[in-house]
Amino acid sequence: MAALENVLDEVFVRRFLMEENNSYEDLLVVIKNRYPNLRSCSLRSIKRFCSYHDIKKRMSVADGTVDIAVQGAISEV
Repeated sequence: MAALENVLDEVFVRRFLMEENNSYEDLLVVIKNRYPNLRSCSLRSIKRFCSYHDIKKRMSVADGTVDIAVQGAISEV
């Protein structure tokens, strides 16, 4: 993760994943394009970076959709 710490900005990663609703895989592509010679850049290291900086990917499902699904599941029981 040390290599990522040197090139990634926490604010950029947070905005890219949470506000722009991109995936970890999308971030990996951007990093590899910007820093083609960067070693040890993997999906796992990106997730570790995010975990260390308490960056959590939001669910792409709206709360209302989840509520409806839960109510439907409860009514089936």
